[in-house]
Amino acid sequence: MLNVSYIFGAAVDTIQKYYRIDRNGIALLKFILESYDNAAVMRTVDEKGSIVEILVSPGFLSDVQAVIAEYRDEFNIQEIGRPDGLEPL
Repeated sequence: MLNVSYIFGAAVDTIQKYYRIDRNGIALLKFILESYDNAAVMRTVDEKGSIVEILVSPGFLSDVQAVIAEYRDEFNIQEIGRPDGLEPL
């Protein structure tokens, strides 16, 4: 899904991806993704902290997918659809 996000007041086209992940892997995955300058931003979107939304910058989708693939088994990462009732940023 393509979305226009506003980061520091500037409109940026982003790709929204949603994943279910073991809670013990969220901090590391966030750290790794955000270490790629301007590639992606990640946030948890449920009260249990097991569903994350990743906003991917244009041109970085393959990089983000490679990171997800690398940690898929370790953190039991599963791609899911957009959760019902999720409020936009």
